[in-house]
Amino acid sequence: MRREWFTAFIKPADDKCFSAKVYGSLDDFPTVEYLAPATPILNSEPVVWEVEFRCFSREHRCVAISIYERNSELAQATDGSWLAEEK
Repeated sequence: MRREWFTAFIKPADDKCFSAKVYGSLDDFPTVEYLAPATPILNSEPVVWEVEFRCFSREHRCVAISIYERNSELAQATDGSWLAEEK
């Protein structure tokens, strides 16, 4: 892990050995002492999504799409629905 990577969104590439989230510094990363040097991780610049949709695929084709978050909050309404607004 390198200090110059931060602030960064970091997640494990192949398992759930630490929480996937934005880390502000190497000191915020809780498990660096427990990870093997060859542990694969995904590291990217943090982004903020206005609206996030999730797609579900089968045999390389999108079979369903659903809104997931709006302005960094779950898009589920109080009645339990997941409606996307048209703009």
